[in-house]
Amino acid sequence: MIIKATNLEIGVEASIPAKVEKEGEILIPSQTLVSYVNQILKNDDLTLEEEKGNLVISTKNNKATIKGFENKDFPEIPETKEEKGIVIDSEEISRGIQSVINSSAVSSIKPELSSVYITKS
Repeated sequence: MIIKATNLEIGVEASIPAKVEKEGEILIPSQTLVSYVNQILKNDDLTLEEEKGNLVISTKNNKATIKGFENKDFPEIPETKEEKGIVIDSEEISRGIQSVINSSAVSSIKPELSSVYITKS
């Protein structure tokens, strides 16, 4: 499964291992998805389905629908010229970000101060 996000300055594309039974795509608000997924237990399996332009997220005990938007409204993320990808364990990067996030500014006036700098060492 591929998830893409952009704020029109920075674009991110992440590939997540998933069992795909039927291919499709949907555009949804990121904060709505993050808020819902953060409430789900870590060991719950998720089923994501597109139904009538909406995303239906199901677990063993819960089901939610997030209103989708036209896919054509999502801006293209430019392709990079060089392959400079790295593979990081999600728990490791989460721990690393959590250890420095309190030092970043809360204001978005200067994004370089309210950001977390990630570099390969």
